[in-house]
Amino acid sequence: MSLITLFNKGDLSIVLRANEQKALEAVKDISPNTVLTTPEADLVDQLYEKYKAEPLQLHLEEKFSPTGVAATKFDVSRGPFRDLYEGFGPTHVDGTRYELAVPFEGEEMLFALRPNQYTHNPPHADVRRGEVVIVYEGMNPPNAEIIKTQLENQLTELTRWVDWSAAECRAYNDRLRPALVEAIGKQHKKVLAAREVEAALDYPVRRRGDPDPTFDIVVQRRRREIAIVSRAPTKAFVPEPAISAEAFADIVAVIRSMGLATERFPDTFGKMPEPVLREILLVVLNNQFGPSGGELFSRRGKTDVAIWHETGAVFIGECKIWKGEKRFTDGIQQLLDLYLVWRDTKAAVVLFIRDQNVSEIQTKAGQAVREHPRFKRQAPDVSGCPVFILHHEGDTSREIDVALVVVAIPTASETS
Repeated sequence: MSLITLFNKGDLSIVLRANEQKALEAVKDISPNTVLTTPEADLVDQLYEKYKAEPLQLHLEEKFSPTGVAATKFDVSRGPFRDLYEGFGPTHVDGTRYELAVPFEGEEMLFALRPNQYTHNPPHADVRRGEVVIVYEGMNPPNAEIIKTQLENQLTELTRWVDWSAAECRAYNDRLRPALVEAIGKQHKKVLAAREVEAALDYPVRRRGDPDPTFDIVVQRRRREIAIVSRAPTKAFVPEPAISAEAFADIVAVIRSMGLATERFPDTFGKMPEPVLREILLVVLNNQFGPSGGELFSRRGKTDVAIWHETGAVFIGECKIWKGEKRFTDGIQQLLDLYLVWRDTKAAVVLFIRDQNVSEIQTKAGQAVREHPRFKRQAPDVSGCPVFILHHEGDTSREIDVALVVVAIPTASETS
């Protein structure tokens, strides 16, 4: 086995920059239909997995010797004793050889690339089948202490170079994902603009200018137009309606503010059954968002609160009183199976808790959503409430944003 000089066949930073440029160019090669029918987060994940760097990681705790102490002949004319043999050419003498293999993870090619932090004395080793092998060679008789000292010194140097390489790879990965998010977002907007989707399906939803002050419980409202924008479907390009992220945040904020009101007036709300609480929520939402010509938020079938657009709902609000994880999970399933038909549908589960352990129950509810078979990922909070991304049955690209709004209802005895 011949040893090679590691980390000296190329510049790691140049390779990583080129790889990042490839990833960004790959965004432009995604077909327009794929851009429109696949959630942006999924596209980011796919490209990130393809173009990310797998840093080297040594498993020093698993190191072993594949040969043990072995007899060998080695050339001393270029070694520490070369002065004794100068002028005689290659001189081979009997000696001792000891190999030490260290398993590693990561991309093997990284052993050939010089990181941006380095010395002028890179390590020498053999890389083979997921192992990097360092070697001791010395004259007889073998000495365990000398062998161990030299191998440990080599391991220290090897580890230092691997750490330098891994740090640069991790920095590359850290900047790759946000770069992909930005590039895919721009590509998505570019495709939508080219097809003039938003101009074709503009479905405005405007906040009322004259809400009844009796139900005006939002502390800091953002007076803005709430527009339903279009999103692409899974198959042929037929634009589908969806409320904007800003509108979703406004609606969740109003629901949350109603919850704060129930906590402030336990004697009033604590005695109300679930149907009455639903009706109050419906009135509050219509007061804040409903147009003067008629109700925007309505109920159909068993749906608690909904914004309807032609044949489907673009927002669903489902009210549940906590009666255990099983009932809560059944409610999530009902929401998915019965109510949600559009891509990018927004939803909120309003969870009424008549219990003192509100934080504990909120944690259980969030965990129940994350364990649901259709859960994909957790999104950033909206108006102070956690948001979970789930998908439709059999179609992971049709996503549903579900905000969990917890409403604590203390009993009169808790505040008397």
